[in-house]
Amino acid sequence: MSVARQQVLQRALRVLKSRGVQDLRGCAHGLRVWNSKLRKEPCLTVFVKEKRDMGELPWRQRLGSKLKVGRKFYPLDILPVGEIHFEALPLGEELAVEGASGTTTGYFHDAQNRLIGLSCAHVLWGGHQQQQPMPGSDVYSEQPAGGRARLGSTTDMGENLPGSDPGGANLGYTDCASFAVAVNMLDAVMLTKRLGILTGTDVQLYALQTATVIGVGAISGQVTGTIHAVGGSIDGDFAPSVDFIIYGHSLTREGDSGMLWRLKDDFLGWKANTAVGIHMGGNSTETQPATVAVGMFIKRAMDLVGATELYSV
Repeated sequence: MSVARQQVLQRALRVLKSRGVQDLRGCAHGLRVWNSKLRKEPCLTVFVKEKRDMGELPWRQRLGSKLKVGRKFYPLDILPVGEIHFEALPLGEELAVEGASGTTTGYFHDAQNRLIGLSCAHVLWGGHQQQQPMPGSDVYSEQPAGGRARLGSTTDMGENLPGSDPGGANLGYTDCASFAVAVNMLDAVMLTKRLGILTGTDVQLYALQTATVIGVGAISGQVTGTIHAVGGSIDGDFAPSVDFIIYGHSLTREGDSGMLWRLKDDFLGWKANTAVGIHMGGNSTETQPATVAVGMFIKRAMDLVGATELYSV
């Protein structure tokens, strides 16, 4: 994200906090949502736990259609998201070994020609960890016929970051990691296609707003959403691995973390099926799928673990 755009978000957050806005979850350069549909109207999107009627709020907490940040007024939209959380199962059990039998993730070969899988750190380490885990632990995969099998062991983890946010998305490290597929499991991970990798300048990446993306999760199967915002102000739940935010009526569920988001169609020069990023979490509940999901750009994740090419099963 450009420095100027990031500064706008940081200032906007300071304004919102100074006004005592309740249950603030984050802020991003997004698109207006009207009647549960994304419109092509750029705005500052304020994410809150729940949206309340104006009459229920003290005067200072009431937000209108615009927000003054510095000397400028920005169009404003308020989007209730409930609780954004990791959508992982314990011990990485959602990882796939046979195509759509689990979460479809990306794979690459390292310098030793080992087959390496790309996923989230919180997936490989079984949920909320308050310290960066070390490489070398076993990774297990749930089997279609039931039971678990050892898929391999962890290799590289994301970079260390200061601080942590229990229950939120800041665990103290960027939320990506890789695992080496065990020799006895290589036949089960049949790579069928090389994926294009989404790259671009800040301006190009912001143009992704309104792009339709798809993914295959272990729990949800194939899901479809629309990129709502690129970048975001790091606060609470939106931290610090979040590069993009997806909006949709029925997105992901607990157990879908680590899947690849891919472009559904050709979009502004990028080809259909280009890998966009890794899914990390959403606002799903025990009974409802997420309507808002967050992810990390694939190029950033690949750079963190030393990958140069990407394949899928």
